[in-house]
Amino acid sequence: MPAPIAPMGYIGSVILDGSLVMRAKSSSLGVKQSISSPEVVDGSIDRTLYQLGAIEVGGNIVIPVVQEGNSTSFLDSVWQYCVDRQPNGELAKGDFQVDLNYSWNSGRTFKGCRVNSLSMKMTAQEAVEATVDIMGTTATRTGGGVVPVSYSPAKVVVWSDVTIIGPFDTCIVREFNFEINNNCARNYTFCPSEDVAGGLFASNISTGKRFINGSVIFQGFAPTDASYAELNSVNCNPGPQVGFNITGCGGLSFGRLFRNTVFEYQTVDIQAGANTPITSTVNWYAFGGGGGQSAIIES
Repeated sequence: MPAPIAPMGYIGSVILDGSLVMRAKSSSLGVKQSISSPEVVDGSIDRTLYQLGAIEVGGNIVIPVVQEGNSTSFLDSVWQYCVDRQPNGELAKGDFQVDLNYSWNSGRTFKGCRVNSLSMKMTAQEAVEATVDIMGTTATRTGGGVVPVSYSPAKVVVWSDVTIIGPFDTCIVREFNFEINNNCARNYTFCPSEDVAGGLFASNISTGKRFINGSVIFQGFAPTDASYAELNSVNCNPGPQVGFNITGCGGLSFGRLFRNTVFEYQTVDIQAGANTPITSTVNWYAFGGGGGQSAIIES
């Protein structure tokens, strides 16, 4: 009997909200559950009880930042899913569906999804990447499928397409990264899911208070200690803006700034090796302003 053919992952697809077929590098989006074994005195040398834990639907999708025509279409869309809020504080684009086709014959559909966080990493000599962390309520298995490919060749955004903005000399910046965390939480009730049997899945997901932070890695010693970190105890106002701007062919421009930043003291890393430079890392945090002012400036 011949061995079955191994399914190939590159045939699969990641589809957000029914229509956005993402160029994904990887995805850990899935289902997790823990099963515990309570200890009781029952005269047996083996455990005799098992307890089912709540089912958690979630994981991340890693995407390269790609220039599609004169826009970074994937990044534009994902940014809206992460950042846009309703007046009541909930995400404007919540409770969407993600279809994850592992191959031509197996897949999963995740429902009740929200973007929990979005992080981006921009490192010298490397491509720009974004990681989208998603929470969902339920997951059901599907038969998979092949999505017709309609993409043209496109340019991956790399470090030379990025301008870093901040109160420092960007010529010594080796890496800039940030995370926008919506602090979503799963809520469990006695209401069974309409999509799957059993009541172990979350009933809904709520959106929390947003937290924005990041770091800058410098070549050599960071210039931010004397100007900001050492003055935090005497300066009652947060610091300047930091951010990035991506430019490219055809007038492409995608930039964001984070206001009201506070810088930590740098940590300096030194390692043995003739070709290993000294680097320093400065963590920063962004905060909202008066009158409901957002910590994010969409430039």
